[in-house]
Amino acid sequence: MEPGMRSNLISVNKEGAHFAGKKLWIFLFFWAYVFVLYLPAAHAGLVGDYPGWVNFLNSVKFTDYINRAGSTIPSMYQFTQVVTYCFYKLFGSNAWLWHLLFVTMQAVNALLLFKFAESLFQRSGMRNASMTAFAGVTLFCSSPYISEVVVWEPAFHYLLGLMLLLVVLLCVQQYIYGQNKKYLWLGAITFCLSTYSLEFFYLTPFFTVLLIAFYYSTPDTDKQTLRRALVYCLLPQVVLFAAHFIVLHGFFPDDIAHIRTVSSPMSVSNLSKALKYFFHLLLLGRFWPEQLRSKIYAYTETTVALASAYAIVALLLISVISRYKRITVARKAIVLLLLYTLLAVALLLPLSFPDFGLIIYDRYTYLLDAFFYLLIAAGINSFVGRKAFAGIMAFYIIINLRYTHKANAYWQQSAQVVNNLVKTFPNELAKKYCC
Repeated sequence: MEPGMRSNLISVNKEGAHFAGKKLWIFLFFWAYVFVLYLPAAHAGLVGDYPGWVNFLNSVKFTDYINRAGSTIPSMYQFTQVVTYCFYKLFGSNAWLWHLLFVTMQAVNALLLFKFAESLFQRSGMRNASMTAFAGVTLFCSSPYISEVVVWEPAFHYLLGLMLLLVVLLCVQQYIYGQNKKYLWLGAITFCLSTYSLEFFYLTPFFTVLLIAFYYSTPDTDKQTLRRALVYCLLPQVVLFAAHFIVLHGFFPDDIAHIRTVSSPMSVSNLSKALKYFFHLLLLGRFWPEQLRSKIYAYTETTVALASAYAIVALLLISVISRYKRITVARKAIVLLLLYTLLAVALLLPLSFPDFGLIIYDRYTYLLDAFFYLLIAAGINSFVGRKAFAGIMAFYIIINLRYTHKANAYWQQSAQVVNNLVKTFPNELAKKYCC
């Protein structure tokens, strides 16, 4: 081997080792962060659908469990069912083991999201790229709106669904960077598995084509590579997406997966949900006094509020499209996150909105949370200096932590009540009890 080639190989190996070490430390940070934050809720989560799920798993054949025999919900979750079956055989109903699994999966999602955002921001030339990605992902992990996903065991498929989507996006990124065909295969296989898990995959082809379109705007990206990515990354997704719906239609001819039939997707009630969700995420509206919160919900359904909000979004998109070639690549990365956020909230409009309580149905926003908080971090970073950015993000994270702690305290109290009832409830069948 020539000396020059040997030195280049040593340099590449050092960079690879440094990158691997960096990934390990990032993962360990997020794992410890989520573990400490959710420690009060370690014994919670085995409630709601969980007992029924355990009973179903133990009372039917493996094939019936995988295919969710008897379920009337129009969805196909075979891959999720296989994964949960394996984990149940390993963990049983041990609350600690399930909790550690969920903490680990959240940390993995945080790592994947960080890697995706950091690569995106660095390639766009955004200042403070790593810091911005790290702050956005930390805010995501701090949000009280992911409490239901991290704590409640039946929400496993939300963790898995986001993980699969992020793996596909990272595969597209890495193929664009290095043209390594293994990422095409890995991305296609991952997407295929995701079509038999939670319906986050509905957005994956849209996210993919927008990501490739973004890289067309970066000056150092080979356009021929992008054209190949458009064919080899997107085409398999389209084929698998169509195949999923063909199979689904055979089992549920008249329904849309997970959300059943949507009779009026453009109704005032559905359209107002976008405003309500942004009120929740941006201003922590879920935790406002009930009377005031109800008034804000009612206002979002008025013609003035809806017309104003959607007019602002339309004008913003028109402005971006008309000026897209002239704005900086860093701003284009922010536009990409904005489009991801809008697509994620659009997926929520037909679903039930959590207009009561503090935790129930917050799992619906899990995908939205991930990209919305990145958008917040990137937007703030584009307007203020490094020190001001750090201060603002730290303040916002601390506020979110306060309400996450509150949500986890409720989980802890609920678990204590349930456990006490299980331990002390009389079991003498011959007696009668009156309430």
